[in-house]
Amino acid sequence: MNLKKYLDTIPSLEGKIIIVTGANSGVGFELCRHLLNKKAKVILACRNKKKAEAAIDELRKDYPNGDMEFLEFDQGSFESIDKASEIIETKYKDFYGLVCNAGTLGPRKGGEFTKEGFPLAVGTNYIGLFYFHKKMKQFLNESTLKRKIILQGSLVAGFKTSKKLDLLTDDVSQWKKYNLSKKCVETLFKYAYSNNKNENIDYLLSEPGVSKTSLFNSMNGLFRTVGGVFIKLTCHSPKIASLTMLRCLLDDTKNGETYLPRGPFRVRGYPKKFKYKENRYVERFITRGEELCKR
Repeated sequence: MNLKKYLDTIPSLEGKIIIVTGANSGVGFELCRHLLNKKAKVILACRNKKKAEAAIDELRKDYPNGDMEFLEFDQGSFESIDKASEIIETKYKDFYGLVCNAGTLGPRKGGEFTKEGFPLAVGTNYIGLFYFHKKMKQFLNESTLKRKIILQGSLVAGFKTSKKLDLLTDDVSQWKKYNLSKKCVETLFKYAYSNNKNENIDYLLSEPGVSKTSLFNSMNGLFRTVGGVFIKLTCHSPKIASLTMLRCLLDDTKNGETYLPRGPFRVRGYPKKFKYKENRYVERFITRGEELCKR
């Protein structure tokens, strides 16, 4: 199946507001392209206004009449999350989809932190997302509109994580911190869908597989070189990698469902529904998230 043929199977999203965090590059940007193709109104929730506006300009080349707006959103800042949540609950209160795609691999040697002082990767990918979830929880619990909340996981969440590694640890490798952050995200997904009491809200998990995105530019030299060859030979483009998120937004999906690439080792391929892997849930990550979001 080619990309056009797959997209032709996706129904129109006309009239629906979709908010995409981390939308100015990578799979988030390509998701926006697909959403515009399906006539959705797209809100690009990004940290950097200049980059977001450049992304909008690029998208307008293919969709000159596309309905797009910028929302300032920095998942590494509680203050920014507070402001963005308020705007979402007022200006975009009728939104249909919220795609939590924002994330970072973090610095190679550590030493960079979020506004609240958390190590950058875990602080942005998980603690900020946890805080965002808490901020939106009451609004979503009371919603009378059907909504899809998509969390962006990763196949690295399936890799072993040291039980001794704390969320605030910064003196370990870039890879270990990223692995930890994504294990935490997939833990939050189960926590959210298991405790969801509103039949109008569906929490879904998407994994993009492996594709050539800006994340790999932050890896150290060896990983970047080896990863570049691996990606070129075996993996798929961000256009296809973003389809799992698009699939999660369709009306037929249900609370707690997981969509991954259907190919070998889930590194590439078109979306398919899979069962959530229970061994990815770690209760201490929820407890720690609650503690850190009270600081």
